[in-house]
Amino acid sequence: MLGVEVDLQQVENSAFAMEMVLKTWLHEQGGDREHLHLLLPSPLDNPNSVCVKCDMQERLISPALISLTSNLGVNTESIRDFLPLAKGLANQSAVPQRLKAIKVLRADGVCESVLYGLPLVIRPTTCWKLDWDEMEANQNLFHALCHTLRSRDLFLLLQSQPGGSGVHSHYVLQSSPSLSLLLKPVACRDLLLPCSLPVSSQDPTPESLHTIQDCLAQLEEDFVFNPLSLSSNLSLHLRSRGLLSQPRYPYRSDDGEDDVASDNDDVLTNLCVTCRKGIT
Repeated sequence: MLGVEVDLQQVENSAFAMEMVLKTWLHEQGGDREHLHLLLPSPLDNPNSVCVKCDMQERLISPALISLTSNLGVNTESIRDFLPLAKGLANQSAVPQRLKAIKVLRADGVCESVLYGLPLVIRPTTCWKLDWDEMEANQNLFHALCHTLRSRDLFLLLQSQPGGSGVHSHYVLQSSPSLSLLLKPVACRDLLLPCSLPVSSQDPTPESLHTIQDCLAQLEEDFVFNPLSLSSNLSLHLRSRGLLSQPRYPYRSDDGEDDVASDNDDVLTNLCVTCRKGIT
């Protein structure tokens, strides 16, 4: 067979090395185009904007693609998805999820690339079924946990109780300035994809460094990120969908006096339908 190229690769004699070789086939190998254009403001000495062209690579295998088990921690979209299913009657309340602390991690030693899913805010319980003494003791323990993790810059590595399939999920518990913690799913060995993260031993060229620094100097700097300052135009999109898809109300007046109230009803109806579809 003429013209066939064979890629010979030496692999370490270990199961993990073989896993990484096989998982490499899951990556997109084509280099015929770039994946991302990162647009930066124009530097002061150049009217042209700066575009940094990048490629993207998957870091993990999404647990959502593995339909054989639901115990990999992918369902963190709501508390109802996170809680384990109760056995017995359909109207029986869900039992609490049990996560066991198995390690203490240094906060600067956890790479963000191995965290996935939506985070959940963890607070001390206010369940009315607990008596006051137990609730107060639990509040004090939670406060002490938050203080210890934050003051020592530590994370907790948690492991769920295995389900019927025997599959575990793992989570990282992060501290915060408030009396709360942040729970994020963390990837395990089975989900990791090979990823080369080289560290450059050389400094960037002076010209490139000057260009990037000038670009970043044009941007406003915030000491604290406020998500309320960002808008995705989702409300406008839902409003436009409601105006286009919902029928006009028969009681609207011809002069448009009821247009505002009716349009608001359209938006609310459409939002409720969208949220209901997401829940079901």
